Amino acid sequence: MAKEVVLGEFDKIAGAIPAESQAKFEFHPIDLMTHWKRCGLLADFIGAFYSFGNPPRTDKDENVLMNLSTVVNELIENAAKFSRQRAPVSIQLKHYSSILQIEVTNQTVNTVAQNFQKIANTLLSENIEELYFKSLEERDENNNKTSGIGLMMILKDYPVQMAFRFKELEDGKHTEITTKAYISVQGV
Repeated sequence: MAKEVVLGEFDKIAGAIPAESQAKFEFHPIDLMTHWKRCGLLADFIGAFYSFGNPPRTDKDENVLMNLSTVVNELIENAAKFSRQRAPVSIQLKHYSSILQIEVTNQTVNTVAQNFQKIANTLLSENIEELYFKSLEERDENNNKTSGIGLMMILKDYPVQMAFRFKELEDGKHTEITTKAYISVQGV
């Protein structure tokens, strides 16, 4: 039996509550790694689509678009970088009034998943401001590319709450990771 670990408030919005709108994308990480600009294009599309679903704020619409795009881009890039090349990555978006729920699911080898689980646990349990600056210093000193600095930036700079689920697959070598981000669309 595969084991499962959940960190954070994963089911913040009950599955029975209908979303006002939803969209789902699926791709293979090799496609995004080969054509890296597609990560930004997809994030910009999602940001544009959901930035206009708010009460009219014409002077702020561009900022909302850019902020949503930044958050989504970080989640997509992480999934693309740390996934098995041929395993699908899915992005599911659900819009609930002032909250946009982004769910990114990918598969990776267990060692990568275990490292990310430690990072996720740290993100949810420590002061994000202090952690961010400490990680910047350590990253420069150690050239650490898997520090979680992008996720720290999202949590530090945007009205985002995150949760994570790690589910070991039946083969015993891989783990499915689902990252959920809840974004206050009106607060971005």
